[in-house]
Amino acid sequence: WPPTSIANATIALTANSTVHYIVEDCLAMEEYELMDGNFSYGPPTNILKSEEQYLGLWAPNLYLFLESNEGSDIFCSGKDAGATVPGGIMVRKAFGEENGEITSCQSLGGMTPWY
Repeated sequence: WPPTSIANATIALTANSTVHYIVEDCLAMEEYELMDGNFSYGPPTNILKSEEQYLGLWAPNLYLFLESNEGSDIFCSGKDAGATVPGGIMVRKAFGEENGEITSCQSLGGMTPWY
């Protein structure tokens, strides 16, 4: 990595997911034209079985793949591409209103409660 060209490469990933955007950022970092690559879209279960040379995976699927495919490696991650994938906790409005002490504790931990 990086290959000289991705013109004939297929990258298997889930469409419109965070990993999709991270793959695009990783390719842009290497100054590849996105139109040069072939993208194969599918659910994570299909991607884990894919025979493609390049895959776009996220946890825990990434770790499952690395454990079961000796010699596989991560070439570019969200961290490499400068991508932030925020986490969050969501609760139903009624739960949040009835259990404000729980949701306020979550916000003290650095997360914003959404309800």
